[in-house]
Amino acid sequence: MVYNSESSRATQKLAYQIAKFLKRGDIVCVTGELGAGKTTFIKGVAAYFGIDKNRLISNSYLTLRQYEAKIPIYHFDAYRLNERSFLWDDFYIGLYEKKALIIIEWADRILPFLDNKIVEVKIERAGLKLRKIYIKGIEKRLKNERFGD
Repeated sequence: MVYNSESSRATQKLAYQIAKFLKRGDIVCVTGELGAGKTTFIKGVAAYFGIDKNRLISNSYLTLRQYEAKIPIYHFDAYRLNERSFLWDDFYIGLYEKKALIIIEWADRILPFLDNKIVEVKIERAGLKLRKIYIKGIEKRLKNERFGD
């Protein structure tokens, strides 16, 4: 599924709407170039679960932030990670105990280590402010929902 966003606000609104279909145990892999809107998208998801979007910042210098919300959210940033440095213990606690929603920013760096049951969010620049947001892995949950356009 492909959505267009013409502003940060529209990206957050789309993410908020998509978040309604996310659940405990989901792994949301967010990819895109620097400045594409990955953190902006994650702020929209976090807002749906009751986290003040101003509390959520890019994790570039912290690998993991945990947020208590309607369901716990583990926000990983894989920008500086590789297979040896990834916080596998924290990741698997959230995943296999299915207690948390896991969101991985810069997920393209560790995708080979994840199983194929993920929600992929790929954000591409399509102009100065326009973004194309591709969402894959929850099509059945979304059914005929239309967002963002």
